Amino acid sequence: MSEDKKERKGVNHLLRICAGGYLLYLAWSLIGEVFAGTATSLWVGVGASALFAVVGGALLYTSGRAMYRQKKKRRSRRRVSLILFRFFLLLSGLRRRFLQPSPDNF
Repeated sequence: MSEDKKERKGVNHLLRICAGGYLLYLAWSLIGEVFAGTATSLWVGVGASALFAVVGGALLYTSGRAMYRQKKKRRSRRRVSLILFRFFLLLSGLRRRFLQPSPDNF
C-alpha cells in the first residue's frame, strides 16, 4: 500500500474518532435535557441518546483499535528493518576484516 493511502487511512480513523466523540457528546446532552425535563418527548430523547451513545462508542472503539494496530504494525516493521540493517552492517564489517588482505599477509 502506498504511503499516501496509509496516510489517508490514518486521517479517516481520526475523523471517525472525532465523529464518535461528537455523538457521545450529543447523547450526553440529550440525556441531560431528558433529566432536566426540557426535552420535547421523553422516549424520543432517551431513544436518540441511546442510539447516539451506541454508535459513538462503536466508532471510538473500532477506529481507536484500528489506529493502535496500524501503529503497532508500523513499529514492528521498523524494528525488523533495523535488526536486518544491523545484521548486514555487521556482516559487511566482518567481511571487510577477514576478506581484505592485510599488510601482514604480504
